[in-house]
Amino acid sequence: DVILEEVRRPEEGEEVCFLSAKGGSGTLTLGPMIGEGGEGRVFSVKGDERSVVKVFNATHRTHHRHEKLKLLLSRGFEREGIGFPTSLISNLDGEFVGYAMPRASGKELQATVMRPARFRRTYPNWTKADLVDVCISFLEKVAYLHSLNILLGDINPKNVMVDASKDVWIIDADSWQLEGYPCPVGTPMFTAPSITGGYADALRTEQEELFAVATMLFMILITGQFPYARTGTDGGDFAALIEEGKFSFQFRGVSDGDQP
Repeated sequence: DVILEEVRRPEEGEEVCFLSAKGGSGTLTLGPMIGEGGEGRVFSVKGDERSVVKVFNATHRTHHRHEKLKLLLSRGFEREGIGFPTSLISNLDGEFVGYAMPRASGKELQATVMRPARFRRTYPNWTKADLVDVCISFLEKVAYLHSLNILLGDINPKNVMVDASKDVWIIDADSWQLEGYPCPVGTPMFTAPSITGGYADALRTEQEELFAVATMLFMILITGQFPYARTGTDGGDFAALIEEGKFSFQFRGVSDGDQP
């Protein structure tokens, strides 16, 4: 992959051009920024409460992401709860800067379910059975993407949203693995031990994806606890803990004493 030549990135209140999956084109105006991460910024769209626009920062605006987004758009995928791209976004000079997608409902898993105290404040009436429903909603979306030969790659609680109805949204389509385009990013806590080197250096297998899925399910049900955490570790070196494969939680017997 190569980083594209730097261009001017649009800001709140500026017009951008869109080219939709169905061939429509035109301009729209960026509203207030609603989120910012390592890959770029997400803006609301003035006059359209159902859409948002992701504008990449300079280092994540790459040839692969551009081609992958065009490929996804050409397939015309649509499904509630999955942030499939709906349009490519360019600045007024016609230079690719990002993409539009449906606006996800709910809040990040990272900011709710993964933090026990905040989880109890946000969803005070939820029981373990409700968390099972969240898991099922997540699995339905993952299974659908897998049926299209798409791997999420960077499964983590910041890329998954959940609302009060226990419906899950999966976002960040530009990082998914599709055909020959790898997922260029990852999260150590959700990385199978067989993945070595840079994330963008090889295609992941479905089995490696299922390791991340299983880790996510555990952390939803145990509200943020990492499955390989144990007493006496600060949790800093997740790769080393995963490599050891030691599951310290009580399971079919008495815990060995390292249970957090």
